[in-house]
Amino acid sequence: PHDASDRNHCNIKLIGALVALARAGRDRTEELYVFFSGHGFTYEQGKGRRPIAVLITSNFRSAAESGDACIKLAELQEKLQSALGLGQHYYFIDACRNVLGNDDIDPLGLGKVLGVSALGIDSLRTLFSTAPGTRAGIDSPFAARVLAGLGGDGHAKGWDADTMSVKFGLLSDYVRAGMPDQAADVSIQGTSDAVILKLPPPYDSLCTVRVLHAHRADAFTLVVRDVRRFGEQRFPVRGPTCEVPLPPDAYFIDLDGADDGLLQRISPPPGQPVDLYSPCEVVFDKGTRTLESAVSFFNPPSALSSWLHVHGAGLGSLKVRLLDADARFAPIDASLGGKTKLAPVRYALEVLDGEHVVSSLGVLVDAGKTMDVDMERLLPSPIRDSILTALGQAPGSPVIHFGAGLGPSGERNLAFWLSILGASAIVLPAAAPGEARGGLSLTRLDDAPFSAVYMLAAFEGAEDHPVSVALGARPSWRPLATVAGLTGVRHARIDVPPGPLLISVQAPSGPPLTFVSQALRDRATLVTLTRDHDDAGDVVVHQYLLPLASRVHVLPPAMVDRLQPARVLPHVRDLWRAQRDFEGKRRLELDSAAWHGLLDGKWVDPIMSLLAAYELLRRGDRGEHLRLSIGNLRRHFADLPDVSVLARVLEPTVQPPVPVPASPPLVRDGLGMLDEDAVAPPLPARKLSYEGLWTSWLGAVPPPTSAT
Repeated sequence: PHDASDRNHCNIKLIGALVALARAGRDRTEELYVFFSGHGFTYEQGKGRRPIAVLITSNFRSAAESGDACIKLAELQEKLQSALGLGQHYYFIDACRNVLGNDDIDPLGLGKVLGVSALGIDSLRTLFSTAPGTRAGIDSPFAARVLAGLGGDGHAKGWDADTMSVKFGLLSDYVRAGMPDQAADVSIQGTSDAVILKLPPPYDSLCTVRVLHAHRADAFTLVVRDVRRFGEQRFPVRGPTCEVPLPPDAYFIDLDGADDGLLQRISPPPGQPVDLYSPCEVVFDKGTRTLESAVSFFNPPSALSSWLHVHGAGLGSLKVRLLDADARFAPIDASLGGKTKLAPVRYALEVLDGEHVVSSLGVLVDAGKTMDVDMERLLPSPIRDSILTALGQAPGSPVIHFGAGLGPSGERNLAFWLSILGASAIVLPAAAPGEARGGLSLTRLDDAPFSAVYMLAAFEGAEDHPVSVALGARPSWRPLATVAGLTGVRHARIDVPPGPLLISVQAPSGPPLTFVSQALRDRATLVTLTRDHDDAGDVVVHQYLLPLASRVHVLPPAMVDRLQPARVLPHVRDLWRAQRDFEGKRRLELDSAAWHGLLDGKWVDPIMSLLAAYELLRRGDRGEHLRLSIGNLRRHFADLPDVSVLARVLEPTVQPPVPVPASPPLVRDGLGMLDEDAVAPPLPARKLSYEGLWTSWLGAVPPPTSAT
């Protein structure tokens, strides 16, 4: 049995090992691979919140008394990622994920800052051996499959033009395929599917041909055609067996016996492609013949042709693009109403609005099947339909026309819709033309006294459930009012003095979420609240610090020009995209002109410049762009706590030193750049959330009572 001293000793050793790793690997770790095989559980943070993975250390005794023997995986990953710097991080976790709730256990934090790299961060990928809520299997093949896949076995590898490599996405699919009794689960933060291993040539897999009832003098011809029908190859075969090296791919394979005709294939079953991503044996029988080839190359039977059919009406700029998962051929742009011929392979299907991807999914096209994509068969959405109706548009439309410089959009994300509508109520003058407000009964902020908070919330599937908001560490809750004429959309205006804010929200389910915000003079703080998967998942918060239309006359002339109706809402759209991608740790792909626009966006919203600066730090870029951004922020928005954090990082040795901010930064990246005790936390540190864009706490304040 363990006593308290054993437990403390274990924790000290663990923390010491993490500190040593951070120091030894800082700014020199191109790749980090972590394999954990042991005990764990899924911590249920409350209904309506995404559960988090927790690992258990060896000093765990019981749920009731061992909260200090738990490691929140997200906290560990984020702190190591910040400490080690630019590089790919891969975690392979073989542990149970059965559920324990906050009534069972209270996992504590690491209680240690591991430092911040000067080189920024890259992507983070995690492969779990099982799904949330389930236990890991005994004698699981997970470890063996991971090791084999990392070495390039089977479909863990894929083509990059004429070379092959192991990628995380392919590796994950490979591990899943080898564990039919366990639902392996994947989490990805970042952009692109990073290459784990580039394989050296030659890439051939061995195809062993065996002919039953054949004699040593028998002669055959092996006919090989790849499934994309790029060409045909013929190989002489003599006797009952031979070996033919072929590049890893899927092939239609026949054996021609000349006078005996085509031989019957026994295995793999006739009519199916032969998978040669691993060595494979193909068996024929000389004693039986078949009248048809596995596939006719020059005149393929319709039963083996694969097609994509895309249809719909009134889709504006929406289009569909297919990307071959193995990158063997160019992307396919599918036209509406027509059929596109496909090779039967795995694709990523993307729906694009212009050049921006608005949704995507992986699909496997089977031989002889038609993949039907109906662009108008969208999930029913009472909230979206009511907004469309208020804007004078048809319910169920796959596009929305905001006007005011935006034009039609196929983006279905509800947070985007609320962001544009809320911004129009704040920034656009009451008499401004444009359809963005339409017939919506949104609160106008024309009479706001210098600064205010405006909240818009909509939770699909919980349209009739109340939503409450409160300010401060000791909240006094108030309900959000229903927007007249809209289904499930609620709003509230709160007039506040300029300064730091703690905003708590109680969604229809789950514990209260509290996050850091700010009120600025002559601006309104717009907050939108949605869920990341409409009726399930975590509460997603977007924040904007937008100029009040009624206060434009006191703003600098350079800012006024940027607040023209045709310019301001496109800025809000771009900031919404930047927040979404930044939260997912996806690289903001911007050219030089776009970077200048983002940095210059401070005039519309200083959060644009904050995210640009944090993005540059993530990239390890401390050059002129970062200095320009921080210099402008210090000149015009010094009250934002993040500005002090960024300045301290940029100039750590300047004298006198840049003061530590009096309140936590808005963006969670900034919190990791401060020492653990640099800023007095307004709420318990163990309730700090390591999910989302903003500095936030979960369940740190009492929820509203029924009498509130």
